[in-house]
Amino acid sequence: MVNKWEESNNTKIARRRIWKTIPLSELISTVHPHLHTIPLTFLDSSTTGKPLTDSQVRMIYEIKQPRLRNTAFFIMATCYSNRVNDITFFYYMSRFLYAMGLNDIDKLDYESFFKAYHQGELIPEDNAGQRARIIQTYFRLLVKQGDYLSKLSENQREIFLPFTLPRLSDDLFWKKSTLHREVSQEQKHKRKSKTAVLHQKFYFLRDFVERRKLQINRLQQEIDKAFILFEQSAKMSPFI
Repeated sequence: MVNKWEESNNTKIARRRIWKTIPLSELISTVHPHLHTIPLTFLDSSTTGKPLTDSQVRMIYEIKQPRLRNTAFFIMATCYSNRVNDITFFYYMSRFLYAMGLNDIDKLDYESFFKAYHQGELIPEDNAGQRARIIQTYFRLLVKQGDYLSKLSENQREIFLPFTLPRLSDDLFWKKSTLHREVSQEQKHKRKSKTAVLHQKFYFLRDFVERRKLQINRLQQEIDKAFILFEQSAKMSPFI
């Protein structure tokens, strides 16, 4: 409708953005000076790596905890991927800190947090699927982070180490977890229940159509009988 109006009036409507665009320079001004230039990323060279998207810049900028914002900026600049869960992980971490009454990420005990969150003891309103995505994203980012750090010199690693995600002492924590299997089983049950509903609707419609078909056939038979009787009678009209 808007496009037709523009064509008929030969005018372009100025579309407003729902979200305010945050310039990258404004975000950079809020993070630690060591993060203003990060080796092997777009911050070091325009031909290296991939720049952050507008939504990623905005979401990092909105993180209120300074240390968490630094870590989010470092990880998203060095471990960039197209996965929405990567930036969403830091959004959730900010929410978790508020829920636990912690000022910033340096106050978080990763060991106890992830184990308690995994069991649903912390943030119980998050279902198994949400917990699995958060924990899986954390371990995936650790792998990407390790790949990036391995390319740096020892001096460079020392500079950026304060902005990294700490590792859990149990590297096999996620591999030993059965949470992803539980989620897979839950999704399987949901698909089955949805299929069962569709089957129920299908059988209902099939029975409905069959009944209507029988009724129409009977009606047609009665009409045919009526016309046969009419032809055998002396009546001038079948309705008299």
